[in-house]
Amino acid sequence: IGLDASGSTCNDCSDELTILDVEKIFAYLLAKSFEQITPNISIYAFNSLASTNVYYFPQVDDLSMLVSDGGNRDGDFIRYIKNSLAESEAKYKYFFLLSDGAPSAENYFGDQAVADTAMAMNEVLRDNIQLIYFNIDPFCSEYFEEFIANTTYAENFKEPEELIDKVQSMVLEIVQGIE
Repeated sequence: IGLDASGSTCNDCSDELTILDVEKIFAYLLAKSFEQITPNISIYAFNSLASTNVYYFPQVDDLSMLVSDGGNRDGDFIRYIKNSLAESEAKYKYFFLLSDGAPSAENYFGDQAVADTAMAMNEVLRDNIQLIYFNIDPFCSEYFEEFIANTTYAENFKEPEELIDKVQSMVLEIVQGIE
């Protein structure tokens, strides 16, 4: 499970929650649900300035200390996770990516950043990793359409809170698909 922890995720949504708070709640619920099926769950977050910082959370409860900062070089992070999953012997490999918008960081923005992110997503699929992309963007810009073609499943959420309701159906869908 990968969370975008860029500076824009500190924006308030409602009920005094930030976008990052909602991402953390989603990741927590998803991880706890999948723990009933497999112990092989990893949670990461990322943010970027001139390069990408990747944070690993050994315990799902450690997510509480994650804060928003910097930009987001989504392509860098996606490739990092792809390389980690490529080393796994697991029969089923899923990568859940949560982000709140278009990739944007120092020297990484616009059409080139979108193209790089789409290419990284496609690399994940070519490695037989299921990429589930959850985008939180009230405007659902054109970049999202480019990402859809490079994922196993993608959905845009206009309001961050809508994401929480997706946990149960997503877990059921995956469990039924691997039985």
